Amino acid sequence: MDMNSHVREAVLEDAPELAELTTQLGYPCDAQQIRQRLQSMPIHDSAILVARDVEGLTGWIHVAMQHSLAADHVAEILGLVVHERCRSLGLGAILLEHAERWASEHGCRQLWVRSNVLRARAHRFYERHGFRRIKTSYTLGKAIGQDI
Repeated sequence: MDMNSHVREAVLEDAPELAELTTQLGYPCDAQQIRQRLQSMPIHDSAILVARDVEGLTGWIHVAMQHSLAADHVAEILGLVVHERCRSLGLGAILLEHAERWASEHGCRQLWVRSNVLRARAHRFYERHGFRRIKTSYTLGKAIGQDI
């Protein structure tokens, strides 16, 4: 499967299909939420790359440069999803390759990904593509700036 010519940066008009894919990833949302998120993202520090076929979007990957005092020139995959009808056909690898190229072109020397401990299939995918577990950590969150 060679879908390289079908990978491009996301545009606002992709919002309904991006919302469907994001929901498949486990983060329910609607097209309006996706539009707002796309409009608020810093375009020079990240890329949302989408793949499509004749039926529509088949997947997306979000890669961003992470600026930190602790690490030089690191990019991080903030999300990757392949449409349910296209899984296990090599599309994830193609999207990953495009993200790696984007990160390299932006001077990054490492590419990181965080993956929920429950996503064993995703862990195997990344390991097959040269990623190695470098640490285990918790992600903690706190709502701020909202009326309670």
